[in-house]
Amino acid sequence: MATHLPSDEALDIIEEEARAMAQCYGVAAPAEAAAALIERLLLRLNGAHIYMPKQSSRKRVSEHQEISRRFNGSNLFELAREFGMTPRHVRRILAKPRAGVVRSSTTGQLPRTSSLDTIHRDGGERDVEQRREPPYR
Repeated sequence: MATHLPSDEALDIIEEEARAMAQCYGVAAPAEAAAALIERLLLRLNGAHIYMPKQSSRKRVSEHQEISRRFNGSNLFELAREFGMTPRHVRRILAKPRAGVVRSSTTGQLPRTSSLDTIHRDGGERDVEQRREPPYR
């Protein structure tokens, strides 16, 4: 459930944090610097509504990018263990289209056969054929 702060309260929080940062960096007049920041934000944003995501969602995006970057085709269970996820969840992360993902040069799509289906819990390959996903309609 989203928490909606009155705009004055949100501005007070931003001003308080700006004042604290100014003090940390040794600004001579932190209260004036914080007030000037609020004035600049109000002037530049001109009443716009701003969404600020939770820090946990930024962390999640970063983790998903790290999983996609480090996946080598045979380390599914290792990544799941390392990031505290189920192998199924890691598969879902890897299945999402991402910038920089190599796609088939002929169709421009990801291959329909997944090597993830042939990876066994111990990381070894199974002696079974890969399953084919049904065509998208």
